[in-house]
Amino acid sequence: MATMAQSHGGDGGDDGYGGPYNLESGCASGSTSQKRRSKGKNLKLYKKFEENGRKPLDIDVELHGGGYKFVGPNATDFIRAISLEVEKVVPPYYPNWAKVPNEKKQAVYPTILEYFNLDAWRNTEKWQGVQLGITAECQRAYKDRKGEMKVHFDENGGYDDVEAARSNPPQDVDQETWDILINQLFLSAGYKNRSEKNKQNRAKQRYPSFHGSKSYAQRRHMEGTGPIDVFRSTHYKEGTGWANDFASTDYDRIQEEYTISSAESGGDTSTIDEFACMERALGHRRGHIRGVGRVYEEETKRL
Repeated sequence: MATMAQSHGGDGGDDGYGGPYNLESGCASGSTSQKRRSKGKNLKLYKKFEENGRKPLDIDVELHGGGYKFVGPNATDFIRAISLEVEKVVPPYYPNWAKVPNEKKQAVYPTILEYFNLDAWRNTEKWQGVQLGITAECQRAYKDRKGEMKVHFDENGGYDDVEAARSNPPQDVDQETWDILINQLFLSAGYKNRSEKNKQNRAKQRYPSFHGSKSYAQRRHMEGTGPIDVFRSTHYKEGTGWANDFASTDYDRIQEEYTISSAESGGDTSTIDEFACMERALGHRRGHIRGVGRVYEEETKRL
């Protein structure tokens, strides 16, 4: 059995990636839940699975930059499968992913273990990192799901008319679950405070990005380039220019760090750590480097 490294735990702000798991060997996660095939919402995955002779699809992992990020032709399907399973098997009313009971976390795994070849990473030095990556995707999906629920709450009365919001649950949420979500989460002082902080943090976003739904890691994988080139391609458009002045200024800072590193290496650019250049230029907040994506703190990287 491979035990997942401990990570910080939480959904909002700087709370980290949440919760350790025990993901057992073979094609079982330790959950007693039956396998689910998500045919209703993930027909693309099911078709690829059939075309692959009903054999699990391969998953590639990017190891650079301090994080384990899923890339390659099946990465989008993998991440979507995780999101759909989290939506199906985990109620949305827990404060964050770290607070979700372990048996419900484990219920996410049967489907992804059936459809994706995670066994290829078992018994390798990358296995715990792969599990960390899965944890991060579960937490992201859970956070996004709750965000959707909060938008629905606000649009149907919100704090100004809680009873109106209560009487209009989302189409795919039963009344009991909706009541618990409102009473235990949305109306709690802690949740309100965190929501306000998150709103303030979003207002501080320096610039938009042109990379769409693909992660920075996936763009690096697709383009076959490093993080500096991907930063430019996701914040600059020919004929339009930079997303804004902040993006242009930050790119200049990245180039300055790259120049310094080049001089220190005697001009041997093959030894330059572009991820380090990005971090020095743009800074590091817990679990994330701007323009690179999520990374893991030192204690979670010791695998």
